Amino acid sequence: MGLLKKIGWGLLIILVILGFIVFVFVNSLAPNYQGQEDMPGLSTAVKVYYDNYGIPHIYGQNEKDAFRVLGYVHAQDRLW
Repeated sequence: MGLLKKIGWGLLIILVILGFIVFVFVNSLAPNYQGQEDMPGLSTAVKVYYDNYGIPHIYGQNEKDAFRVLGYVHAQDRLW
């Protein structure tokens, strides 16, 4: 019975470690709705405002920059 107990404890430890790794991985992929991001390829600054319902409002000087930021915002929200 001693060998089975050691194997059980070993499996439990492995499962706890894997659970912790999955938890950290999932939380690191959460979208960031605050702060400032630097995006290469933009010619001017673009502002993104999220309203109370989580809908992004994008304000840019030209369409190219606004659409590039729209793609970034859409990708970060649709990651999962």
